[in-house]
This record gives sequence, structure tokens and C-alpha cells, in this order.
Amino acid sequence: TNQKSIMASYTPRPPLLPWSPTTWSDRWSAQGRLSSTPVPRTPFLLLKAPVSTLYEEKFGGDRNMFTVGMYCSRMMARSIRVGLVIDCTTLDIEEFEPLPIPKTTSARAAPASKFDKRVRYFHNPSEWDDYDVEYHRLLPPIKVEEGVPLAPQVLAEFYKVVSNFLQKSRSSGGSGSNSNSKTCISLFDARGGLGAASYLAAAYMCHALRAPPHAAFAALKEGTPAQTGEDADVKWGMCDVRLVKDLQTRFKGRKEIRMEGRTPKWWWAVDEEEEEDEEEE
Repeated sequence: TNQKSIMASYTPRPPLLPWSPTTWSDRWSAQGRLSSTPVPRTPFLLLKAPVSTLYEEKFGGDRNMFTVGMYCSRMMARSIRVGLVIDCTTLDIEEFEPLPIPKTTSARAAPASKFDKRVRYFHNPSEWDDYDVEYHRLLPPIKVEEGVPLAPQVLAEFYKVVSNFLQKSRSSGGSGSNSNSKTCISLFDARGGLGAASYLAAAYMCHALRAPPHAAFAALKEGTPAQTGEDADVKWGMCDVRLVKDLQTRFKGRKEIRMEGRTPKWWWAVDEEEEEDEEEE
């Protein structure tokens, strides 16, 4: 295993995020950063994807920064113990903004990356080690069902990772002397925690806690990261209609789920053509 762990520390870096400065400054920066309220009845905390300072010049510096260190310090300051973080970015990065099509498609071309094409460099996962937080990245299955959201295709793995971690933290007695503080599991995706991460948290509630879908959906609102600007008071919960429908169908929800009817300002990628149309209206 020693050889294995040495190898693991030399993993190559995935490709950088291909977002434009506008996507960074108007969309990523506008996502609510974190919630210090776990989704009720669960160990889950939602946050937006922290990023490396490598990208700093793209999103306009200090006030827009959000790094692993900032997140962990904020949680420690609030005496919230995070033991595991689950990276769900590959599951909805293309819904946040379509990825560019790889330039080479010839059979002889060397593979561009060892990674699934959706794996992008948000930050170095080893940054979590400094804060004693385990890191787990969820990947889409090798054979993806086309036209179907990716998050529902990884439910079995998600349930397993969560239950293994909870079992382990129970058997190690949780957090020592402070018996009332439980260890949390933080979830982030490419859409401010309101996409794949929210869906997985809700599905876990329906699956493991037998919550009806409408109750899981309501609980998510409580755990929504605090938003900024005119959305500051909105508790969005889960914003992806396809994922809400999947949840209802999968867990046979009988009660209608009412959505906000709108989405956060940063939710949709704006095409230049769309921008022109809006100006003409």
C-alpha cells in the first residue's frame, strides 16, 4: 500500500476549467458560498465548488475568492466538524456550462487526458488533507445513458460512500469529548450545491431515511447556501427540474413539489445570441 499511496500523491492534474472571465465573475462568483446549517435530519452541508488561487485573476480577486482553506477555516470558526467532502462537479459541470469539444478526434491522437472528460481542476484535492477532511470524487459511469442526468446514475456509489463514512465515524466515537457535535459531510457540485449535490442529499433522505420526496425537497431549502444580491433571501433548494422529476418518480412521491418558478441569476449559461435578444426586448 505504501507504493500505492506514493503513486496516489503523484496524480497528474486534470485540465483547467475552460470558463471565460465573464463566466467566472458573473456566474461562479455570484453563487452562494456555503451553508453552516446541515440539511435537516442529515449530515450534509452544501457549498459551492471551492477553487484554486490559480484562477484568481479570472474572477476578480479577493472578495470573489472561495478556496478550500477559506471554507475549512469558516467551518472551524463555527465549531462545525467536517470529516468528508464529496465532489460532485463531474455530474453537472456540463449543465453549468457546456465543455468545449476536444480538438483532436483522430484515432492516432494521444489521449488528451487520463480523466473522464468532465473531470476539471477546481482545486488540488490534497488541500483537504491539511484540514483532516477525507475527499471523494464521484465520477459518471463509463457507459453513460445519453440524455439522462448523471447524478441518478451514481446513487449506489453515493449511498455506499456515505454509509461507510457514517459507520466509521460512529465506531471511532465521533468527535471525542464533545459528544453533541456530529461530523458533517460536505457536498459540492458545479452549480453552487443546488444541482447534483442537492439531488444526492435528497435521494439519500428518501432512500435511507424513508422521507417522502416533498419532505426531502423542503429540507434542502433549509440547507441552501446563503445567496447574494437580489436572491439573498431565497432558499432555493434543488433547482434542476429534471432531477426533481427523477426524485418524484424514483421514490414514488405522491405530493406535488412546488418549485420557485425561477432560478438563481447565475444558473443558466448565456449565449451571446441570447444576450442580444434580451437587449432587443
